[in-house]
Amino acid sequence: MAVDGFKGLELEGVELKAGENVGDRYYQKQVEGGGGRNALFEESPVFQSLKLASLSAFSSTYLQFFNSPITPSEASAVFCWATVGGNSALFHPPHTHKNSRLSAVYYPTFPEGSSPLTLMDKRGGMENSFDVLPEPGEMVVFPSWVQHYVAPCETEEWRVSWSCNLPGEWEDTADMNLEL
Repeated sequence: MAVDGFKGLELEGVELKAGENVGDRYYQKQVEGGGGRNALFEESPVFQSLKLASLSAFSSTYLQFFNSPITPSEASAVFCWATVGGNSALFHPPHTHKNSRLSAVYYPTFPEGSSPLTLMDKRGGMENSFDVLPEPGEMVVFPSWVQHYVAPCETEEWRVSWSCNLPGEWEDTADMNLEL
């Protein structure tokens, strides 16, 4: 079945077991046999545009905070995947992205009733959190060590987001001043 709001995003062949999260299963389908690449979308022109947009966002963020460019080898290692959820089926518990410096989430759609992306900075023994309610077409960039999650959605529509990681070490971005 096609997911409304993003042409070409198909759920065909994704078989769910009772209680399984459609987003988790869909992620597994994307990385099966990919050898570090997104086997399902890697050749798609739309997907390539997404990778370029995330690389541009990563580059401008890195230049802004560290006055340093992203190298060509780093650029070629950016990994992206789609997340799909709906009918209260989307829930991502708090997590981080190890072995990555920066993460980005692009929202081609954000149906009414979708839960926000919650970012939590736990440095210094304090917890500062911030909810992001993105507009369709918006990309959110943050350090990969920032714990983040999406609570269950209260929407009947499919909520689609694309995530990308810039590989690297957390220590590279540990001094970023976040305004959460």
